[in-house]
Amino acid sequence: AITYLSQEADANSQYAKGEVTIPESVKINDVTYRVTEIGESAFHDCTDITTVKLTNNIVYICDYAFQGCTSLSKLVIPTSVSKIYQYALVGCTGLKEFVVEDSSEDIDFSNLTSPNDALFKECPLETVYLGRKYLYFGSSCPFGGITTLKNLTIGSMIDEIYPYAFKDCTALENVVLGNQITAIGKEAFMNCSALQHISFPESLESIGSGAFYKNGLKELVLPGNVKKVDSGCFNKCTALTKLIVEDSETTLNMYVDDFKYVETLYLGRNLCGQYAYVNHFPALKYAEIGPNVTTIDNYLFSGSSLLQLIEVKDDANSTKMLTHSQSDVNKLVLTNSITEIGGSAFSNCTGLTEITLPENLSSIGGSAFSKCENIQVVKSLNSCPPTLGSNVYNVATIQNAVLQVPEDAISTYSQAEGWN
Repeated sequence: AITYLSQEADANSQYAKGEVTIPESVKINDVTYRVTEIGESAFHDCTDITTVKLTNNIVYICDYAFQGCTSLSKLVIPTSVSKIYQYALVGCTGLKEFVVEDSSEDIDFSNLTSPNDALFKECPLETVYLGRKYLYFGSSCPFGGITTLKNLTIGSMIDEIYPYAFKDCTALENVVLGNQITAIGKEAFMNCSALQHISFPESLESIGSGAFYKNGLKELVLPGNVKKVDSGCFNKCTALTKLIVEDSETTLNMYVDDFKYVETLYLGRNLCGQYAYVNHFPALKYAEIGPNVTTIDNYLFSGSSLLQLIEVKDDANSTKMLTHSQSDVNKLVLTNSITEIGGSAFSNCTGLTEITLPENLSSIGGSAFSKCENIQVVKSLNSCPPTLGSNVYNVATIQNAVLQVPEDAISTYSQAEGWN
């Protein structure tokens, strides 16, 4: 072990300065020893150290190992290190970059005793590369609450972002996730208010509750492999105006009430999950429904009062609304894959003036277009009238709107219950 020799013990001792390289081995009395540990207080108050190079023999970095090394700006942790004790870096007031090299073996931070514990206490850490998973207890995450952290990269050896992992890192701006990430845990990036953009890997399958609560995200793309997005994931993301749910044949379980500020939506798959009764997308101006969507679920667009037009779009011309003109604003585009519209799906969409119902639509749930008192045209493309639940349309729609149907289906519609 590298050990500490106090100034009082030897007034002539030479303290470490500049670039320090830890040897792989030392020879004492003709016996060669491997150097495997940075002992307790080994470099205590060595204020002139700028760099420390650790070899792949080092296993432990003990308490206070680099305490007070105020000129140390970067530390690279090799793959051999299995444990870093909680006070190892306390007082490293110049430490801005921390790198944990890629490894399939976990690194142990489990002796942290409380959230925001002392591993990076007084360290103005700005950049972290995390190349391996780590052990910890409860919410005592070593990186949580670092308010100076700006840049984070997760290596490809990591398949999960732990709960609370980077919670309250309020300066975090740049996040790169490795291509093996399958899960992002509860509150992992909560209150990262400076984070405006994040790209999820195709491997991602789930996002835990509150994971991106109160972030600065402006645009969000959910990959096709995502199966579940828990409640509160994107709540209070007031800048989030664009949401793309990529195409997939798998149903997505998602709590949609988090997206109250979304103005532009592409929905590429069926949704299920927890919904409030109204106001899922109250700011929505433009939405496009992809060819894999067969059902508009109950209440899904209820309260989207800014929508003025719903129309059918040919599957081949689906754009994922990456671009759209000003003339497209205030409309909803449905594809012919839609076979069912759920109950109250568009209730309270007070801006709606025109509807085109897909030719494959077979049923419309009760109150689907209730309180949409401004509808002037209903165009149904199916020669067989879709079955209707109760009170599908507002009274004003029934009395005043023009109903357009295929010419050969006029007689059928005039005799069909709800359409007649």
